Amino acid sequence: MATARTNFFCASCQTMRLGEKEGINHVLHLLLSIVTCGVWLIVWLLLALANSMSPFRCTQCGQAKTIFSGGKLAIFAIILLLIYAAWHTAP
Repeated sequence: MATARTNFFCASCQTMRLGEKEGINHVLHLLLSIVTCGVWLIVWLLLALANSMSPFRCTQCGQAKTIFSGGKLAIFAIILLLIYAAWHTAP
C-alpha cells in the first residue's frame, strides 16, 4: 500500500509534525477495473472516498488530525444514492 504524508499542527505535541495515513494502490485498482470490464470501478470509488475521509496521524504521538467535514460526507452520500438509484432502475 502507498503511504500518504503531510505536515500539520499536532494538538497533542503542540508543534508541526509529519502526518501519515495508508493510501490506495491505484495501479492495482486500475488493473482490476480493466480485468472486470469496469465493474471494479464502483469498489475503487468507494475505497477512494473512504480513504479521503480517514485522518492523518502524527508520526510521533499517533494523534489523529481531524479532517472530516460535512462536505465530504454529503458528496459520499450523494454518490451512494446515485449508485443505489442506478442499480434499482437498471432493466
